[in-house]
Amino acid sequence: MSTERDEEDFSQEYGSTSDEIKNDLLDFLRGSPVDSAKYHAFMDYQNENDLNEGLGDLIAKVNNEPDDLIWHIENSQIRIYEHRIAYLEHSIEQKRMSKPGYEDAYLQIWGTCEELGLVLCEEGEEKYPGDSKEKENYMNEKWDQIMIDLRLELRDNL
Repeated sequence: MSTERDEEDFSQEYGSTSDEIKNDLLDFLRGSPVDSAKYHAFMDYQNENDLNEGLGDLIAKVNNEPDDLIWHIENSQIRIYEHRIAYLEHSIEQKRMSKPGYEDAYLQIWGTCEELGLVLCEEGEEKYPGDSKEKENYMNEKWDQIMIDLRLELRDNL
């Protein structure tokens, strides 16, 4: 069951800077109680993003690991991450089918975060032209801070 406000939020234009996009997300999530579709969609998006990032880090680490024992241990950790991701993806699909407003909220959050990633890339390039390491650091730090701010907004609604 979608409300008029949700449909308005879903069709809104994104801001043109990372701070404007952050404010758009904050406005979208503001006042979302724990049992709301928006809350669940954001937390699922964040958990999936965190798990995929952790998996990527582990894979990179394993590919550079010369010690066979550590290599096997870390490969086992990779399997655990893969199972967690599969379980979360199944849970997301279940919520899409059963929780009113969840799919629209998830798509809104996913699309806005994709736009945020692109804008952060552009901002990083403007701040650090030709310095890919500094650009990546800027993007990661800014992304992490925005996600922390969004989680705090949701926590403050409890």
